[in-house]
Amino acid sequence: MTDKIGDAIDKIASDTVKATLSYARSELIYEAHTKLQSTSIDYKQAISGVIMDGPLQGHVQLDGKFPAMLEKGFGQFNEKRGFAKSPKKKKITRRIDGRNEPGWFLTIPFRHKTSGKGSLPTKILKAAKGLNYGEYLNEILVRELGYSPQRSKAGYKWKNSKYDYMIRTVKTYKSETKRGQYLTFRRVSDMSDPKSWQHPGFKGIKAFPKVSQKVEKFAYDYLEANL
Repeated sequence: MTDKIGDAIDKIASDTVKATLSYARSELIYEAHTKLQSTSIDYKQAISGVIMDGPLQGHVQLDGKFPAMLEKGFGQFNEKRGFAKSPKKKKITRRIDGRNEPGWFLTIPFRHKTSGKGSLPTKILKAAKGLNYGEYLNEILVRELGYSPQRSKAGYKWKNSKYDYMIRTVKTYKSETKRGQYLTFRRVSDMSDPKSWQHPGFKGIKAFPKVSQKVEKFAYDYLEANL
């Protein structure tokens, strides 16, 4: 009888660990969804499943350098330097002062959210939903909707609104569900003003410390409810 009671307690304790870690994982996903914009996908995909290290031990981890940067934060830096090293950049030759000078350019896609923090404004989303294949939101329409070029967080005045030339695409997922995606593009080259690609840095969402404060109460409540 004693062994059965002990086994039952061990099972409850193990279930508590698993349930607590599962809860922690769902809270991390929620934090990423509410505090990040387009990069929330990168963060959420980097959250591991529940990893049990033993009957009463386990963890959830965040994999990858970029997701770790989103979690912990990072200082300001010039993105153009990284683009210059990209294997996807296109090499070109320019005629400058009678000489052929090598150069490069790269087109950067930006995907815009349709819900949650940082999502598309209602007017822009409504207009974008009506786009057919090959169509885009032109500058005149975007200005009429009230969106002019803004300044970046680093203080650079953009030449276009971030909604200029937005296109609509349809992506089909494994479940065969089709969803509209909204993209804009920016061009960077060796001739671009360095200030135009100065990233202001990011303080990090610090989701793990926040979630860790919640899991102790969850574990206590779960254990109390199942004993």
